[in-house]
Amino acid sequence: MSINMSRANAKTTLSLQGPSGNPEFAVRFDVKDFKPEVIHVFTKSGKLTISATYEEKTGNFTSRRAFKRTVEVSRDVQISLMRCTLLRDGILCLTAPIRLL
Repeated sequence: MSINMSRANAKTTLSLQGPSGNPEFAVRFDVKDFKPEVIHVFTKSGKLTISATYEEKTGNFTSRRAFKRTVEVSRDVQISLMRCTLLRDGILCLTAPIRLL
């Protein structure tokens, strides 16, 4: 099952089955407008949050861009085994196995 959520320039995809066929939590975020050093990923209270900020000053003008997405994570997702990969095209991929009952 795949859910596609799009908002402006940020695309988020949630998948529940990994490439090997095993259940896997996977989310992808389009963060191509941000440098890797300003992208932050953290989990708290069953929620995964990705945030990034960018600020550029030119003379008297300041340009700011911010990105923040929060995804609820099921208790079955093994957060401690989560993998985070930033692809060359600016897609941030986070995956974690899902515990089978």
